[in-house]
Parts: sequence; C-alpha cells; structure tokens
Amino acid sequence: NAVHIYVEGRRLSRYYLLDASLFEASDVTAIGPIRADLSELDASIYLYSLGDLLLHLAPMRVRTGNNETTAEAVIRTITETAPLNGFANPLYQAGLTGVSMHGETCVVNFAAGTDFGEDLAGIRCLTASLTQLEGIENVQILVDGVPVQSNNGSLWTAENAWYCISPEE
Repeated sequence: NAVHIYVEGRRLSRYYLLDASLFEASDVTAIGPIRADLSELDASIYLYSLGDLLLHLAPMRVRTGNNETTAEAVIRTITETAPLNGFANPLYQAGLTGVSMHGETCVVNFAAGTDFGEDLAGIRCLTASLTQLEGIENVQILVDGVPVQSNNGSLWTAENAWYCISPEE
C-alpha cells in the first residue's frame, strides 16, 4: 500500500516541492469531469538536461484560456516555464507572435532574435511536446515569418526532435 524511495540508504521524505511523507489518496473517477470543468489537461512537456542536451519529460498540468486551443496552451506553458533544477528551457520568455494549425501541422511564429539554444534544443523541446498532442504530426517554426530549416525542409517532426541534433547533420 505504500512506496518508499531511498537515496543512498536513507528514506526520501521530500522531493522538490512534494512532501512524499504524507499519505495521499485520490479518487480517479472524479478527475476527468472536474478537469474538464476547470479547462485543465495533463501535457507532456519536454525540457533538456544541462550538459548533455537529452530531452526529458516534465509532466505538467496545463490550463487552457478562453478560446485557446490545446496547442496554444502547451506553447504558452513552455514559454512561461522557468528552467527547473537540472533542466534548461531556452524558450522561457521567448517572444511568441502567433500559432496556427494547417491540417496536421502546427505553425509557431516567434519574434526576430529568438534564441533556440545550443543545437536548436528549444525547437526540439517544442516539437517533442507538440507532436505528443492528438492531431499534430509536424511543427513549422518561423522566426519573424521565416521558416527555421530542419534536416528535411521546413517541417519538424518527432523524429527530428529525438534523433537530430542540428539541421546541418
């Protein structure tokens, strides 16, 4: 009935901001309807670890605003998420100027001068996060209306995010 986490033989009672020493019970049957009423969803947001540029999942609760699509809410969450312990987010406070959907392609436009980080890690994080959403197969990244090229043209796919370090390779 319990899970205990040990680090170097010592029981862990606090993990980041979560107090793991308290028992928590949840009623999973209530979550769906309550979440829908609150305009919330769980999203797979990807950040990368400092030093190795590997993508890591950072599950987050995303709240959608009035007339905001799921993709817009996820992108907004990424650009509002400050770097976490051991992880980097080059898109934190990036100048987002627009988001639109064209079939299965999510087009994301950033302001001129946006820095996507080393080896375009910000694009990889954004692409991996967005292609997890239903109905999004490709991401087109624009900077001031000009496409950022991937190794297969101007569309970024989950394959680019996971297997491509930079478009030059």
